[in-house]
Amino acid sequence: MNEAWTIRKILAWSNEYLQKNSIDSPKVTSQLLLCSVLKIPRLNLFLDIDRILSNTELASYKQYIIRRVNHEPLEYILGETDFIGHKVFVSPKVLIPRPETELLVQETINELKKITHKDLVIIDIGTGSGCIALSVKSEFPGAQVWASDISLPALEVAKVNAQSHNVSVNFYNGFFPSELKSVKDLIIVSNPPYIQSEVIGTLMPEVKDHEPKLALDGGKDGLDIIWQILDIFYQTQAKHLLMEIGYDQGLEISSKFKTEKLVGELSIIKDYNNLDRIVKISK
Repeated sequence: MNEAWTIRKILAWSNEYLQKNSIDSPKVTSQLLLCSVLKIPRLNLFLDIDRILSNTELASYKQYIIRRVNHEPLEYILGETDFIGHKVFVSPKVLIPRPETELLVQETINELKKITHKDLVIIDIGTGSGCIALSVKSEFPGAQVWASDISLPALEVAKVNAQSHNVSVNFYNGFFPSELKSVKDLIIVSNPPYIQSEVIGTLMPEVKDHEPKLALDGGKDGLDIIWQILDIFYQTQAKHLLMEIGYDQGLEISSKFKTEKLVGELSIIKDYNNLDRIVKISK
């Protein structure tokens, strides 16, 4: 590129290029990627719209655009995403937080506010990026919050996020720490893998080719990990369970609850699209 490329010109080019390659939200994507390269707020793009980019900046931006055209998620390219007002570091080691998980956190916070005693102990099973654990800890700084994950690389990402938000969380590399089995009134929260194994290959390339399969694959019927968490809930003194589920899994979970005459009160909460999304059980 021998000619001068201004912010205005490069944004027009990249917007058109992303559109041709069927990338969602090409205009916003172009702007966010350029902000990342230039290390400036989005508003500054338009305040300095005729600024000429250096060859180094152009080369970096081109690499970002290529990565996005190859369907690498925007959040991985940027290295972060927003989650309930928190900037959360993400990488291909962890699932990208979704709005449905924000709903899970809001429901968890609402449930915790109903508890009168102050000795709150909460565990986030399968913490991934740690977005649930850090959000809960930020809202209830006096609570004892645990975050577990069988993936050590994912746990390292969660630790970075806890440190960057200056919150203290107990991390556990595994499924469930034995020291919590006898904790009275434990609160379990989780966004487990719940996609059927055979369905993963049909998902959009941003998901099936880039996000960790370990965080997606819930087994043949998508319920393997959900049943494990339900077993833990009933094998411990846990009081509340809040868990994200697949949109088509609420009926089967409710049926198991009734058939096995499990103790407690169960409710299924709808998401923003009026689909079953969160199971809540209180003993």
